Amino acid sequence: MALCIPLLSLMLAVGPTRPPFAPDVPEPLQPHRLHDTAIRLDGSLDEAPWRTLPPIEAFYQQVPHEGAPPSERTAMWIAYDADALYLAARVWESDPQRITARTLERDSYTPDQDGIALILDTFDDDQTAVGFIVSPAGVRTDIAIANDAEGGGGREPWNTDWNTFWDAATRIDAQGWTAEIRIPFSSLRFVPAPDGSVEMGLILWRYLARTAEYDVYPPIPNDWSYSAYKPSQALPVRFTGIAAARPLYVKPYALGGFGREPRLTPDGRAYTADRNAVHELGLDLKYSLTSNLTLDVTANTDFAQVEADDQQVNLTRFSLFFPEKRDFFQERADLFEYNLPGGPQRLFQSRQIGIAEGEPIPILGGARLTGRMGAWEIGLLNMQTGRATVDSLHRPSENFGVLRLKHDLPGLGAYVGGLATSRTDFDGTYNLVLAGDADLDLGRSFFHQIKLGYSASPEAVASQSGLLSLLLRRRIRRGLGGGASFTHLGAGFDPAVGFVLRTGIHRYGHRIDYTWFPEAGILQSQTLTNRLEFVWRGPDWASLWHPQDWALETNTVRLGWEGVTRAGGRTALTLALNREFLAEAFTIGDDAVTIPAGAYRFYDVSTEWTTAQGRPLRLEAEGQAGGYFGGTRVSALLAPVWTLSAHLALGIDYSYNHVDAAGDTFTAHVARIRIRSALNRSLTASLFLQVNSSTSQASTNLRVRYNPREGNDLYLVYNEGMNLDRDPLDPHAPALPFSQSRTLLLKYTYTFLL
Repeated sequence: MALCIPLLSLMLAVGPTRPPFAPDVPEPLQPHRLHDTAIRLDGSLDEAPWRTLPPIEAFYQQVPHEGAPPSERTAMWIAYDADALYLAARVWESDPQRITARTLERDSYTPDQDGIALILDTFDDDQTAVGFIVSPAGVRTDIAIANDAEGGGGREPWNTDWNTFWDAATRIDAQGWTAEIRIPFSSLRFVPAPDGSVEMGLILWRYLARTAEYDVYPPIPNDWSYSAYKPSQALPVRFTGIAAARPLYVKPYALGGFGREPRLTPDGRAYTADRNAVHELGLDLKYSLTSNLTLDVTANTDFAQVEADDQQVNLTRFSLFFPEKRDFFQERADLFEYNLPGGPQRLFQSRQIGIAEGEPIPILGGARLTGRMGAWEIGLLNMQTGRATVDSLHRPSENFGVLRLKHDLPGLGAYVGGLATSRTDFDGTYNLVLAGDADLDLGRSFFHQIKLGYSASPEAVASQSGLLSLLLRRRIRRGLGGGASFTHLGAGFDPAVGFVLRTGIHRYGHRIDYTWFPEAGILQSQTLTNRLEFVWRGPDWASLWHPQDWALETNTVRLGWEGVTRAGGRTALTLALNREFLAEAFTIGDDAVTIPAGAYRFYDVSTEWTTAQGRPLRLEAEGQAGGYFGGTRVSALLAPVWTLSAHLALGIDYSYNHVDAAGDTFTAHVARIRIRSALNRSLTASLFLQVNSSTSQASTNLRVRYNPREGNDLYLVYNEGMNLDRDPLDPHAPALPFSQSRTLLLKYTYTFLL
């Protein structure tokens, strides 16, 4: 409460702010239907439609000077025929030398380069959309947007690993640059109206990297964190005379290579190289059962081309969370989401399938059905893994099942739905989770979310296997926003296909933030934030009504400030009070430091700073210092990125952690080096090096990709894990090998359209 008082005082003391932006909303857009005109996709706007149709030029500057005219002129045209949607753009630039294109790598768009985008709410549901972004170099990035572009926990509300079939071409000239985009309707999912027409939502934007400027159409106020991407703010657009195609994509792959691992000889005196050849075949199928219902089937699935996970240092008593990177699990990943407050907690985490202790487990095959049937959204997933041995432990063959349903309710993205997950094996072990949820639109940007769940397994206690989550939030960035939540996770609640930090607890948390936009100065916005969290022990439902049995476990209060500059830089400062009551001891740093059970109270301060995104040399820095369970902690992160040209970029992440507690110390250094290069848009390569002093491990991940056309890929992948501490625990044992594992793989995929 003490930290809330200065927060409210600062809210009242802020200076003059810019009033909310309230532009006139244009009429719904009726794109031009092409009949006899063929569009040649070459980036040159010499076709008749681009010369005769009225252009869209009513772009409004969203940031950094909201409501001001765009600093540079932009014109776009929308047209379509029976097969595809076309976008043409003339992007004027007063000084063409300032046009910024940082990379030639597919799916690599970031706000350090210029670009244009077409955002389509294809279901017209104000919640989901797909985006098509093109840079001046003609590099394409496609994204899948979820939850009305509402991010959370510092994550972006879109998935860049989603891919579909489309084309683009650009040209740079003395006036600036031009672009043409073709998106086949077979690559989109939509719901035709009874009269055969199709209603969608549309957003167009242009981004200037050097000034971090977004120019958008239709005009959208900067009231949200990702205002240029919000499906609920899209302009209605209507297509007639288009038919939903039902293509069948057949995508086989062939994989070959070799691997090597050290193996101790039977006499225990030396290590020998255990070599093995790798040769596999697999197949993916994609078929549109209807215009908005898609079936994916996979057999002998392989993810050899996926980039390695980032190595992390764990200074908490909870498991680390790693994001999903495998492409099969990316399409409509938002539909399967069932997230809980209090961290990266969810009832379905696809990394539980085919990965154990960070090591891959063979996936024999599976199927996924996603899409809509009337007012229902449907997601069905079933996967079968094979037997494996990981860390000398036998892993049985398992079946994973997920069913997700959502039914639209009146309001902006309101729904009622449910989730069911299962995990079973042939040894008689099973886990089932049943859950329901609802998200209700209360008006004035207020939303109320309700979630109930139950898990079942052979030894579960019914009274301790429940889930309850209540969340009230205001989804707005301008002015007063935030939310409050309550969550109960029973001691026996076990989502075996999900990820939760701890069970047997009740949790209350809230976030109150206030954002204002100064009329002048270097800052385009400032935000004050107050966060509060209480976690107390409560093993079952009955404990909710017996406060005398509650045992406080965690209490955290944070007060923060964030400023965003008009050039796109960011600075943040956070003060925190932490109280922890440990019932059990825990260790960090491979048992280097043991934190005893007991009560702890400590403060810390953290800061973040990032430079403007439009520069070739960019820097992100973070720091944290203060108490840590009766001791002290100092952490730092430096992450420079240097783009030498569109053909070469270098990124370095270096993190430092030092803990002094309970009479022991622990120091960890983690360094990551990423080198990305591109000869052209078809041939790219990346090198990812990691070193972790806390585990004495290093790793190398080299990927070369040749992508001559969409759906046709050749990958060369080299991976090696290295042991930096070669001294054995037993002085009579041989020295540990430097190379722990080494693989060299060649993977080829080709997509047939039938």
